[in-house]
Amino acid sequence: MNQINKDHGKAINNKWEMVIGLEIHAQVSTKSKLFSKASTEYNAPNTCVDYIDLGLPGALPILNEECINKAIKSGLALNMTINKRSEFDRKHYFYPDLPLGYQITQFYHPITENGHIPIWIDQDLKNIRINRIHLETDAGKSIHKRNKTYIDLNRCGIPLMEIVTEPDLRNEDEVATFFRILQSTLRRIGTCDGNMEKGQMRADVNISLRKSGEEFGTRVEIKNLNSVNFMKKAILFEYKRQSEILESGGEIVQETRLFNEATGETIHMRNKEDAADYRYMPDPDLPPVILNDTQINQIKDSNLPYEVCQNIAKLGVSFQDAWIIAEDPYLTKLFESSAKSLEKNDKVILFKWVIGDVISYIKKNPNIEINPNYLRDLIVEVSKGNISGKAAKEVLIDFIEQDISPLEIIKKKGLAQINSADAIKQIVHDVIQNCQKEVESYKNGNENLKQFFVGQVIKATKGKANPKITQEEVLKYLANLK
Repeated sequence: MNQINKDHGKAINNKWEMVIGLEIHAQVSTKSKLFSKASTEYNAPNTCVDYIDLGLPGALPILNEECINKAIKSGLALNMTINKRSEFDRKHYFYPDLPLGYQITQFYHPITENGHIPIWIDQDLKNIRINRIHLETDAGKSIHKRNKTYIDLNRCGIPLMEIVTEPDLRNEDEVATFFRILQSTLRRIGTCDGNMEKGQMRADVNISLRKSGEEFGTRVEIKNLNSVNFMKKAILFEYKRQSEILESGGEIVQETRLFNEATGETIHMRNKEDAADYRYMPDPDLPPVILNDTQINQIKDSNLPYEVCQNIAKLGVSFQDAWIIAEDPYLTKLFESSAKSLEKNDKVILFKWVIGDVISYIKKNPNIEINPNYLRDLIVEVSKGNISGKAAKEVLIDFIEQDISPLEIIKKKGLAQINSADAIKQIVHDVIQNCQKEVESYKNGNENLKQFFVGQVIKATKGKANPKITQEEVLKYLANLK
């Protein structure tokens, strides 16, 4: 039987390989909807609607150009081909929260196709292919209370980018990594705010199982997952469910399922529709979207999170640690600005400080501004051995809160590290001379006292004695006692 390792949340039966593809709905960051002037901001139910959202007779859609620009920008960030001609279609289905009776989408001719973004598995890179991005409208919302159904049409016509991957993902961790990279990328370029709690991003997961090297199995779709954690739980449950069916000789039914957040299980929603069920047809009210190279080239963005991550990882750090900086625009800017003119070894020191003490300080003081030049100056002093790590932590807080140069703080407080071997040798002599009881114990074989003497010297110099030189001088002194 298949099992789930509850300690790690991973499928541990290697007989069946997961094949996963995603359909991600990302709300385009615009003030108005895809085909109407109604606001995309959430207000009281049924207050952000226009004639086309209500499906009123004679109402005609007017394309929001900003949605086109942001779809292009997203496609370029995902290394996709931008189609110079794209078209809108009608996808027919009848829900109470869809007054038009159809969704406006791009089934036959999407705006972008054939892209990829990299994800990392430990220190290996893997490109996840993206089949397409197409624009479409969202439906409204049905709210079920006390045996009644209430309809809120505020989301009708909200602009969505549907981002469809190829079935290149193989487990829940790859899915989580891909989604977070995509989410951060769209946020960085300003095309989607990516807040899953507000419904600005949600995912449909298509999962099938196969034996390694065999053809793809029958896929099952899990709809409307609104957190990365739920995506991982749904995948693990579905792996267990499908593998048990296959182990017992059964067949997987192609269907759409929902994830029950309370139980962690997926449940049947409906049999999977085919394209013919939706009666796709070109929308007669919307002309084709025609683009040229000038329009496309002026939209391209740079400094994408996954590129930042790969550049930082070249310092010899893990992709996972580099991502801590890469996914945060403020940390990225701070790191890159501070790293200018630094040598590689100093950049590594800077990296460790940013993901350590700097982030720790920012978490306690979220609205603080850190001067990148001052941070660079501090790193240089640490690298040269002009200041100890302990003193550097003090200087970090001082220069942030007082906006004073680290060099000035070091001089003013007398925090410069003692790097003179002769000076430290004299301090070692004086300190050990005042520890005769411990000296006798050491002579009698208590080797553990070596670090005690080192600590006493560091304490006597208020942390300013160079630790490496101190260690060497203490050992030399003690060697002469025997």
